[in-house]
Amino acid sequence: MLGLLLCATACGASAWPERLAEAVDAGTLATQAEALSLELKPVLLLDETPDERVIDLTAWYRFAAFFSRIELKEELDKKCLAWLVRQPNLSRTVMLAIGPSEQPDKVLNVLRALYRTDRETMEQWPELVAALAVVWDAPAADSVDDPLSRGDWAVGLYHYYTRANPKLRYNLKEMPYQLQTYVVDLVVSEQEVAWVWQRYGKRGDVGGFYFDVPYDYDAYYNGAAQKIADRVYTLENLQKSGGICVDQAYFATQVARALGVPTVTIIGQGGGGEIAHAWVGFLDRRGKQIVWNLRSGRYEEQLYWTGQVNDPQSRKSISESETSLLGELQNAPPMKRKRALALLRSRELFPPEQQAEVLLQSINLCAADSAAWLALADLGAAGSLTNDQSNQVADVVAKFASKQYADLAYQVYLKMISGRSNIEKLDQLEKIVKLFPQRPDIIASIRVEQGKLFKGLKQTDKAIAAWGDVLTNHLYAGPIVLEAIQLTDDTLREEKQGKRLLAIYDRLFKMIPRPTPSAFAAWTPYCRVGIKYAELLDDANDRNGAMRIRQQIAVFDKTVQITSPTK
Repeated sequence: MLGLLLCATACGASAWPERLAEAVDAGTLATQAEALSLELKPVLLLDETPDERVIDLTAWYRFAAFFSRIELKEELDKKCLAWLVRQPNLSRTVMLAIGPSEQPDKVLNVLRALYRTDRETMEQWPELVAALAVVWDAPAADSVDDPLSRGDWAVGLYHYYTRANPKLRYNLKEMPYQLQTYVVDLVVSEQEVAWVWQRYGKRGDVGGFYFDVPYDYDAYYNGAAQKIADRVYTLENLQKSGGICVDQAYFATQVARALGVPTVTIIGQGGGGEIAHAWVGFLDRRGKQIVWNLRSGRYEEQLYWTGQVNDPQSRKSISESETSLLGELQNAPPMKRKRALALLRSRELFPPEQQAEVLLQSINLCAADSAAWLALADLGAAGSLTNDQSNQVADVVAKFASKQYADLAYQVYLKMISGRSNIEKLDQLEKIVKLFPQRPDIIASIRVEQGKLFKGLKQTDKAIAAWGDVLTNHLYAGPIVLEAIQLTDDTLREEKQGKRLLAIYDRLFKMIPRPTPSAFAAWTPYCRVGIKYAELLDDANDRNGAMRIRQQIAVFDKTVQITSPTK
């Protein structure tokens, strides 16, 4: 019976592109989406369903559902979409790439611009077109903000990358679109790209690009205007004039992307009392393996445990672990990768209690998409996972925690337990903490969460003890220290335990790491804790003590008024 069903549906498969092309013109895509959902749902989770069948049905369903959300008035738009759905490789890849952040009118703007100029070749470059469609539908670059410019910019990038592909560091015909989003988010001019090839075309050290921008020490330490401020902000001028870490990261990112290397700027907070810092991550070949190298410009002595990345597709801030996870794409054949993506994109067809099976199948095929992990965590938080499913997810996440995906693993764990009682959460957190022995910042974050839970249970002393562990044993955990002291401050003020709070500030200020003197030191944990400590001493009428603390802070923050403010 199953064989007959698969045969019957497969026999009618080739008719769908024409039916959808006609529906574009007739304005009946919503009706076709409903029909496709009824055909897709029964076979989606069956192992016997061929990969191509699942991929095609999902792509057609998503095409109909996605573009039915807008009214197609222009004849060119209708021609573009009718043409797109008839291109098997292109339509598959583009429709599976489109995520929840995409809007159909903006995606169509990019596709239409490419269709007008390059429809004869687009089927040969499906992953590149998909990356352009999901990045340039709503780019972050201010210089290409209006819809027409976005489409034109995407066309320019398409021409550049297709022509330059033979000499690029990676072959974009073979690279999955997820990685190409970190390539095509290129915002420099043609003249700058030409300069890149002249200066860096034969240089292989991508990680070293970061250090080719001389550091502007006068701007950092003394707050002077940056030297680049007097010049046009171009790559060549940056290399000549220098800049600070953000400029170094921008330079390296844009140079590497021009050469066809997936690259990203990472922003993180130092654990050693330093302010935010920017460094670079890039796709790196290590023998036969391709992995993300996230260490260029990341100074170990400043304890930049982790960082945040701007996702080129969603334009949201994500953990660097989520970017690094894309390295898992190489562990699955292309058809399995696409089937995994088809499952992820089709989970909306099922009720929450069945979505776990869809997501688990997707992850088993290819574990590279953090959206699948986080969606599973949401189901766990909502109580939609069985005990077996929860254990299965926890076991796999535990393995990932031992790799370079610790931040994602922790994020998944926190989501999964968010729907449980405070007592259950405390028990789970105590188990989780053992998974991250090499990440004191995550351990500190867990202690902060435990303290919040204890406070919710009216167990104030246990809450203060949990936060006190951070303030005693994890002072190199960066901004988590500030959260722990703020929670402690709020709680002890509520409890009217001023003397106890004063003693905690006294001990903390003596132990907290001092920053390197710079124009930005005023925003470090040392200065921020010191200011609050001085204010507390003022409240306790210890003006001499407050003045002594402010004198120490003034070494790093010249704006600090040493004498206590009059009241």
